[in-house]
Amino acid sequence: MGDDTRINKGGLKTWSLDVNFHQDYSASNVDAIFFPLVGTTACYEWRPQNICSTAINPRFSAIGVVDSYQPQGGSVGALLDAPVTVQSASDVARAITAT
Repeated sequence: MGDDTRINKGGLKTWSLDVNFHQDYSASNVDAIFFPLVGTTACYEWRPQNICSTAINPRFSAIGVVDSYQPQGGSVGALLDAPVTVQSASDVARAITAT
């Protein structure tokens, strides 16, 4: 009693990816990749720009579970979007070595 500042402590980390793809139903594209992954874990890697990893373009990787995949969406006359949400299933690793 008598403290005048709330003290916070770190807890469990969480992360998620929300990506909106333009749908493609051909083999080895968006639907073929994400439809079977719903509810399962997989390895994911992402970086700010699609160039080699550097100190200003780090590469992130983690294991995640596809929480939601909407194979069709959008308004009439618009491109067919396919939003995907991936939730954390491991820690995120950060690397800056060139790949």
